[in-house]
Amino acid sequence: LYSLLLQRTTETDLTRALRVTNVRLVDRARQPAGPVSPRVGVNVGVGSGAGLVIGIALALLLAKLDRRVKSIDDAEAVGLTVLGIVPRIAGARTRLRIPGRKREDEKPTRDQDLIVYTQPRSAAAECCRTIRTNLSFTSADEPIRALVITSPSPSEGKTMVTISLAITLAQSGKKVLLIDTDLRRPRVHRAFGLPNTVGVTSALLGDVSLDEAIRATEVPGLFLLTSGPVPPNPSELLLSQRFRDLMRQIDERFDIAFFDSPPLGAVTDAAVLAPQMDGVVVVIRNDSTTRDATASTLRRLRDVGARIRGGVLNDVDLSSGRYGGSYYYYYYRGSYYGADKTDDAEVESGGTNASPPS
Repeated sequence: LYSLLLQRTTETDLTRALRVTNVRLVDRARQPAGPVSPRVGVNVGVGSGAGLVIGIALALLLAKLDRRVKSIDDAEAVGLTVLGIVPRIAGARTRLRIPGRKREDEKPTRDQDLIVYTQPRSAAAECCRTIRTNLSFTSADEPIRALVITSPSPSEGKTMVTISLAITLAQSGKKVLLIDTDLRRPRVHRAFGLPNTVGVTSALLGDVSLDEAIRATEVPGLFLLTSGPVPPNPSELLLSQRFRDLMRQIDERFDIAFFDSPPLGAVTDAAVLAPQMDGVVVVIRNDSTTRDATASTLRRLRDVGARIRGGVLNDVDLSSGRYGGSYYYYYYRGSYYGADKTDDAEVESGGTNASPPS
């Protein structure tokens, strides 16, 4: 046993002494100057380029999907000739349909409806005078005697634009009649603070005469014919022979009549009125009305043979620079039409430059 143990020990020592290996040193390892991963420079460059491409693609996609009218070019792209713009009125209340908010909170105030009269030097008043001038050039040979104002959808400022245009025509020396033919949700009478007990429906039904239904307003030369009690069949009344007879009486007594009609996208009353008038003006709300709704409104008006005089782009933010840059911002914000020292002195002393009372 000892001999066997000694032999094994000797073999073990020989095996330990024999160093045989197939591995050899090719090159010594060097300490790297930086980490192998992550490659910050490459990642930042690739990420910035990819982000820029994706951002541009996303912006183009959103612009393509956004069908709202945001400029005069957008309105004219669907075939609507823009007669002018109406700037955003400071302090105007929102028209967005917010759940839980009452509709009364969304209606404009009286000062906003009569801003052309109460603030004749405001940007809105000057813009309405521009629309009046452009409107007169649309029919130079045959003066417009009856004009209906409509819009593609509700809450686009149609009634305010109608009142403003009527006031500007009255201020030019014409005898103007403003008629509320929105026989479903009338609002014109509230702008002038008048009751709506008698009006168009009363005259059509023979309850009162036309002279008894027409009322004078605080604006010289402007008269008002409210809608009267809301009837169950507005479209049928506007198509009746009595309404045509009423139109003839109005044409004999007034230079021009403005008809405030319901939105064409909601009901067909405007399509019933349009063929009976000398022209139609479509009011669209900037950054709210879609191009598809505008195109649909124009198509429906053309289908009934209406003479579309043009459109008005309402609620325009002049400070955005999208409608003529800084010149229009300066011109329409009142810097050009602001009262000088002489005017201020005359206003304080009760001179002729004082604005009309609200």
